[in-house]
Amino acid sequence: MAMIELESVTKKFGGTVTAVDNLNLEINEGELVSLLGPSGCGKTTTLRMLAGFEKVTAGTIRINGQVMNDLPPQKRNIGIVFQDYAVFPTMSVNENVAYGLKLRNVTGAEQKKRIAESLELVGLTGFGQRMPGQLSGGQLQRVALARALVIRPQVLLLDEPLSNLDAALRVSIRKQIRKIQQELKITTVFVTHDQEEAMSISDRVAVMKTAKLVQHGPPVSIYDDPATAFVAGFIGKTTLLRGKLESGNGDLVKLSAGGLSLNARKRGELSPGAEVWISIRPQDLQYGVSFKDNPVTGKVDYLELLGSLARGEIIDNNGLGLMFEVANPARSPVPELSSQASFNISPDAVVYGQLDAADSEIFKDEDVVLARE
Repeated sequence: MAMIELESVTKKFGGTVTAVDNLNLEINEGELVSLLGPSGCGKTTTLRMLAGFEKVTAGTIRINGQVMNDLPPQKRNIGIVFQDYAVFPTMSVNENVAYGLKLRNVTGAEQKKRIAESLELVGLTGFGQRMPGQLSGGQLQRVALARALVIRPQVLLLDEPLSNLDAALRVSIRKQIRKIQQELKITTVFVTHDQEEAMSISDRVAVMKTAKLVQHGPPVSIYDDPATAFVAGFIGKTTLLRGKLESGNGDLVKLSAGGLSLNARKRGELSPGAEVWISIRPQDLQYGVSFKDNPVTGKVDYLELLGSLARGEIIDNNGLGLMFEVANPARSPVPELSSQASFNISPDAVVYGQLDAADSEIFKDEDVVLARE
């Protein structure tokens, strides 16, 4: 059953600036769905409309079957965690967590019980009397999470909750958020610009660009089967090529890009001569293998050894640059810097799609784009 329904939702500012454009998305009960995209894509505006902080210009928002468009935030039974924690500095941890309960007239023994339960849930038992100035960034974020959960909301909204934390703490807190979300089976919307966060924490990811939803689905599906060049480049590292579909033969097609010829598994119904984008993940360039489905030979132009991974770039004999990765370099063959090296690419690893105007913007005047992050 869909707990959250966004039906043709549009948000305009000043009547001219479209922040969210005709968004259609359903989020099932108990799901964690991430809204992922670059700054300005509309993900936070979408979350603010769900919370009731922004009015919907057009369309309908439903939560648990009830239309939310004209309902004020305090009547939506939503918990929200902000990027900057929004913890009251002059209140103790207990007082911060109790804030939403007081607004709902939950007092006495029931209030104390819920506060204790929420602090235990986020791993802050015994911290109730401390002041925010005595807490670390990770602890402050957990206080904000406890405050959102203590009111027992039907929906939890998380607005870039990890962006102010250091890298190691981000991993720790996101694991804790996911564990709590699964334990409580609470429907959650998680806003982030960080693809690793979205991939690791979500049941489904909704990728947004310039106010529009461009693709949504399970994280692995979006990574393996991107709908556009933008999605391919935004989700993980990849080499993007501008090319052409030359011919088809059964379940295989032949693609060309800057003098490079590639066999690929057929995707969709494109005719020979169609302009396409091509995505090849760096780990799919196989070094030191005997089979040659799609051989690529060239000079190793860049190489870095990262312990568990060797990462580099090869300039092929046509002048095209492609990224490669070799796992476990201590026990696997790795090409030397500035050497001539040969790689193979399986047809199953060559992903492509029809090139449209939006994809052309990614390439501009280039035939190759290395999406490193």
